[in-house]
Amino acid sequence: MHLHLALKNLTSKPSRTLLTVVAITICMVFLALFTAFQEGLRNYLFKNSLQTNPLTQLSIQPKSKKLGLNPLDLLPQSSLTPKIISEIKEIPHVTSVEAQNTVKGISSLQITMFGQTLQTDALIFGAPYETISSDQIDENIWKTSTDSLGTAANPLPAIISTHLIDLYNYSFATANNLPQLTAQNFIGTDIDIMLNQSTFFGQQNSGLPTLKARVVGFSPKAKLIGITIPSDTVQQLNKQYLNAQDDTFVDAYINVDSVENIQPVKQALLRYNVNISSGADALDTINSYFTVISIALNLIVLIMLGLAGLMIASTFLAKVTEKTREIGILRALGLTRRSISRIFLIEAGIIGGISGLIGFSGAYMLSTLADRIILNSISFIAYKPVSFFTYSPLLLAATIIFAIIFAQIFAYIPARQASKVSPIQALSN
Repeated sequence: MHLHLALKNLTSKPSRTLLTVVAITICMVFLALFTAFQEGLRNYLFKNSLQTNPLTQLSIQPKSKKLGLNPLDLLPQSSLTPKIISEIKEIPHVTSVEAQNTVKGISSLQITMFGQTLQTDALIFGAPYETISSDQIDENIWKTSTDSLGTAANPLPAIISTHLIDLYNYSFATANNLPQLTAQNFIGTDIDIMLNQSTFFGQQNSGLPTLKARVVGFSPKAKLIGITIPSDTVQQLNKQYLNAQDDTFVDAYINVDSVENIQPVKQALLRYNVNISSGADALDTINSYFTVISIALNLIVLIMLGLAGLMIASTFLAKVTEKTREIGILRALGLTRRSISRIFLIEAGIIGGISGLIGFSGAYMLSTLADRIILNSISFIAYKPVSFFTYSPLLLAATIIFAIIFAQIFAYIPARQASKVSPIQALSN
């Protein structure tokens, strides 16, 4: 009986019911859309962050205060010595250390693409295979590259940062009207390395040979300001061509046996006067950004919900006023106050449920369209997500339940007012 009377109330003024449904639906669209967007973007950023900084890995670098335009200024002024690396390996809970070195001084890179020869200054970093390991990189080639030292017949294997392709496509290529590249297009590209030379700072050393390198893959752990080659090769180049006999490292990745032991290892590393970062630090930074984003988006939804709530309350107050005589008749026939209130709350629940379902469907369709537009505009980004929105059955259920409860909350006061109608007074009026 309660459901029958609630449905009768809904159909008595269809236009007013439709407007109420539309108002709640718009709120539910934005609520579901913003929630799915935040979750999708968070998952994408977390996944990318953990590729570079797993939760069980620490990154260390000697502290540096020097800043300038020269790429060398970006390197720390002190280095990690083999002795320090050996001591770190002995720290409890440290399973392995992946130390990275660099060719001494600045180098100049030359590459030919699209019929144009491009030349720029860069740093040549060295990394062990464990740091840049990937299905696309042959471990044997990486570990035996010191035999050739960059000849035309046997070029050095080189890794480039995944972010470099993005920078090229959306800055350099656009500015110079050049074709855009994907990561696969770039693999196999040859690079000439001119040691101890600078294009921008006028540093020349023609006595050193020009080495050959070939791009074999990409890695999020490769440095953005240069290319990465095998660390053993870097040591050999420093000794053979640059008279650098000491083996030093610019940074290192430290693998820990479990997340719980990250903090004790961090404390043990403080004695070496190094900057320490971890995957947890990166996630904390992302979370702080998302806090700001969530507050902004939720504030917009809150304002919309407030306006929709006022519309629900006014709609049901009007219903109570119009149906005062009918309420009086029902009360005279024996319906209790609770039954009268329940009729209006069921009506509000039906409106909320329909609005929640339509709102979720509308949000899903809008996000599909937004995904298509966004992903087409960033089609050349190396690692883009399948979707910027994450939907789940739980979000569908939460949207519908929230819409039902939301509608009933704002219909509660009018429903309670209807339950207090006196049957004698209603009928006499």
